[in-house]
Amino acid sequence: MLQALGNNIWVVARPFQFMGLETGTRMTVMRLANGELVLHSPVQLNQELNLQLKALGRPAYILAPNRFHHLGVGDYLTAFPDIRVFLAPGLDKKRGDLPCHGILPKDQPPQWQGEIELELFGGAPLVSEVIVFHAPSRTLILTDLAFNFRHPQGFGLRMYLRMNSALGRVATPWLMRRLTRDKAAARASLQRVLKWDFQRIVVSHGEVVEEHARLIFEDTFSWALTG
Repeated sequence: MLQALGNNIWVVARPFQFMGLETGTRMTVMRLANGELVLHSPVQLNQELNLQLKALGRPAYILAPNRFHHLGVGDYLTAFPDIRVFLAPGLDKKRGDLPCHGILPKDQPPQWQGEIELELFGGAPLVSEVIVFHAPSRTLILTDLAFNFRHPQGFGLRMYLRMNSALGRVATPWLMRRLTRDKAAARASLQRVLKWDFQRIVVSHGEVVEEHARLIFEDTFSWALTG
């Protein structure tokens, strides 16, 4: 169920529907040097995944990376009562029922320093996505800023991807572009991301990018990086 990607990083996928389309979703698990686990965008927890996480280390932190990726958090609060929850800006108001130990990126736990870096995607406050860089594995983690469906299943999903000029390639959804109201702010945050030394991109919807990650990132976000 858990798939190892690199140095102290794993992913697990689950079915998920968006507007009636099966897009799937993905959680990323990062293990810190002290053995604690950071769970990015938690997916539905079952007994098998529970046991696998415990075998890796101690689930210590939840990272809810934007205003939309929060549905799986409750399972982990029940299974791991001491886990600490860090939310994207605005999610604390949207999900007042969730505990909140900090708003990212300003309240980043000191235990993450040197291993996890964060950048709030600028200019899209209705999404408030926090971009994540896991330094030990040189992995960039995106949530809804881009998806990557190389071999989409189903007529509806293929049509949706064609409408987004995203069939068979990494792309930013049309809706995400529309929600980006300040391109200058978006550009500034993307330029800071490009200073990170990443060689892999994990997306929540679609396939992991294992090759030419930087070139693909620049091409995917050319709509904001140029002009």
